[in-house]
Amino acid sequence: MLSATQNSHVITRSKKLPLVLQSPTPDDATALLDIFTDPRNIENDESAGGLDTPEAIQKTIIRWVAFTKPLTHMSLVVEAEGKAVGVGGFGWIGPMKDGSDGRVGDTGIMLTPEARGKGYAYEAVRMTIDHALRVLQLDEVTISMTKANTAMRGLVDKKFSLQSKEFKGDHGMELQYTIKKEDWVSQLHS
Repeated sequence: MLSATQNSHVITRSKKLPLVLQSPTPDDATALLDIFTDPRNIENDESAGGLDTPEAIQKTIIRWVAFTKPLTHMSLVVEAEGKAVGVGGFGWIGPMKDGSDGRVGDTGIMLTPEARGKGYAYEAVRMTIDHALRVLQLDEVTISMTKANTAMRGLVDKKFSLQSKEFKGDHGMELQYTIKKEDWVSQLHS
């Protein structure tokens, strides 16, 4: 469980697959550098820009494990069968964008090509959403991506059956899917 204090460590394990989501450690630096410098991983994710040196990765790890209160982010390493194969979590957590009471987090997933097609992306996103709504007590989770990110769109459309909202964002045309806590707890995913 996560408390929103400085340098907390998050770890959650899948009950269905050999998958673990956890806070990064310095030991993850080489794997993260490989993930963020593989063009196949970052072609549709401009948020990975600039994470192409060991120094940048070290600074990112330090930032990712320095939690604030209230929580503003929660980035996690995705491990499958004991190997770091991706990143996920929440790049942003904050107040509801419509001004209503409550908090929302925006989640995503980036997996190495070798880890794709094994159910890891769905399970990691499902675990992240469940952790956010049940443990962190967020009121809502969004999944945002560029419209060009067909792999992520396919995952969300096929596995989560959500409706998207299209908008002009910082990275061109983007899509956003929204999961409300009350809807999630009544679904089969949770």
